[in-house]
Amino acid sequence: MLKNFFFYVLFLTSMGESSQITYQVDFTVANPPDMGFDPVWQQAPSECRDCFQFQPEAGQVFGGTLVVEDTLLATDGDRVGGLVSLDLNLAGVNWGYDILAGYSGSLCGFRSSEELGAVSPSFIIKEGQLVGWSGGVFGGGDYPFIDFSDTKFASMDAWFSGPISGDTKFTLVETVPEPSGTLLLIMGLGGVLVVLRKKKKAG
Repeated sequence: MLKNFFFYVLFLTSMGESSQITYQVDFTVANPPDMGFDPVWQQAPSECRDCFQFQPEAGQVFGGTLVVEDTLLATDGDRVGGLVSLDLNLAGVNWGYDILAGYSGSLCGFRSSEELGAVSPSFIIKEGQLVGWSGGVFGGGDYPFIDFSDTKFASMDAWFSGPISGDTKFTLVETVPEPSGTLLLIMGLGGVLVVLRKKKKAG
């Protein structure tokens, strides 16, 4: 009977559970990183966490992963929020965020299309799909940073080595169901009931 109860609870709660969607983010370098600044690449010290570690070439690809809640895709337009985690690398500068652990690497905050210090960049949703973003990520004192503009990006490090810019592409990797809070609560209570029942039989 208890086994049937768990199956029934699992069925009901799964009807309302949300999912987490993982995207592969690719930054493809389009211009030489010294365009518009000093014509000579200023190589930063290797111990500088917030600095580009090498001069990338046009066509070189960087990036990482982006995880968002599926509810973010429910409405088309510019959306803020729904970010679960972010793990990016651009020429040796790491940008990390986790909804539980917070910021890591060079990341100190987000900028949306409307404000600095937002909970996430602005995600551009079209027909239920992530097609671009705007705003950006920034480090301490605003350097380093990566600015997002739809499917374009531009970045500068803390050493002013030279700007890196190019194109951004999002590729859907997987969708993972996330257990609802109700399910976890009921399963916990069910576990307590099992323990109490065993103690009662033993007594």
